[in-house]
Amino acid sequence: MPRIPLNDVLTSLWLYWQAKRGQRAMPPRKDIDPVDIPKALPHLWLLELAEGRLRCRLIGSALDDAYGGNQTGKYLDEIVPAQRYKIVRKVYDVVLESARPLVGRSLFVTADRNEIRVTHLLLPLSNDGTRVNMILEGVATENPSAYLKADLSSETRIDPKAFDYEFL
Repeated sequence: MPRIPLNDVLTSLWLYWQAKRGQRAMPPRKDIDPVDIPKALPHLWLLELAEGRLRCRLIGSALDDAYGGNQTGKYLDEIVPAQRYKIVRKVYDVVLESARPLVGRSLFVTADRNEIRVTHLLLPLSNDGTRVNMILEGVATENPSAYLKADLSSETRIDPKAFDYEFL
């Protein structure tokens, strides 16, 4: 059991990914159908590694709302402000390099000083069974209504002292 707890949404995503993985290190994208996990679908990112950058191939409706509209097709560094992107990219790189699933917890602090604790489940996908080429991510918050009301595209920052992650 991870030190960082998973809520029902992230647990359903974790169990789905494990079932699709089977005995492999990670499943390929073709085995993943987000429609199969309706509980998690509004809270999903599907990020593709494209020339060293992460491109948003799918974003759930809850995340779309939090980031101000449809982000599909955009690169993550175009969606997330630079200060936050530097922190989160390091965690994505850990998954890309290790090819291991990871759960992380961060504290978002909005411009009006609201604090929102966010848990991320990052699950690697691979077309060749070795090299990670996509990450399936589930995002859960302790206060979903505050998360949806926050403007995550602007002055919201991540408190680096309240950022933690672990492999699953």
